[in-house]
Amino acid sequence: MKKTRARTFEEKNRVFREIIQKGRELFLRYGVGRFTLRALANELGMGQASLYTYFQSKRELWFAIVEEDFRKVDQKIEELVRNHKGKNILLIEQIAKTYFDTIKKDYRNFRLVLKTTPPRSAKKGPIEERYEIKTIKVLQEILLTASQEREIKEREIIKLAYFFWSMIFGIAFSTQTDSFGMIEKIPYFGTLEEYFDFALGKIKIFIEAIKIENQ
Repeated sequence: MKKTRARTFEEKNRVFREIIQKGRELFLRYGVGRFTLRALANELGMGQASLYTYFQSKRELWFAIVEEDFRKVDQKIEELVRNHKGKNILLIEQIAKTYFDTIKKDYRNFRLVLKTTPPRSAKKGPIEERYEIKTIKVLQEILLTASQEREIKEREIIKLAYFFWSMIFGIAFSTQTDSFGMIEKIPYFGTLEEYFDFALGKIKIFIEAIKIENQ
């Protein structure tokens, strides 16, 4: 029996969350190529037309899921920056640690963005249009302040922000093998936690390298 269309804001929000949760499951189960909105509608027990009132394409749904997952990290980083005291440049390592800790605690959710690429579509939907990686902007602001306060030598702030983001996300992305989520320890590599600790150590070394001495 098909579900009736949600009417109230609370009902629509509940259905939206159900679509996000089930959509994530099916993307990971079937992959981007085999995933269909029809299969998702059937899993949810709702008409395909009703599903299209929320998402016009599976690409739009993909971005909605990724946006939802990154929102959790963004909120933690905003709080981290808001409460930080001391040298601005030290926030970089803390932001990286926040990402790694969040992924460790909820690895299966983050597998979507770490294992898949967005489905192809002829046009962008409203969620994709507004989507942005907020951490890059945060990194730019932190590094700009650090430069103005003579904490670091580097002056090409935008490039440096993207460089740090590439390090953080690239390290997380490199864990996309199912082995990290399925077994406790990988020969020659260690656990997910050991890998992230190793990466944080290397990030810290680079931060030390761009700091102005005697500051």
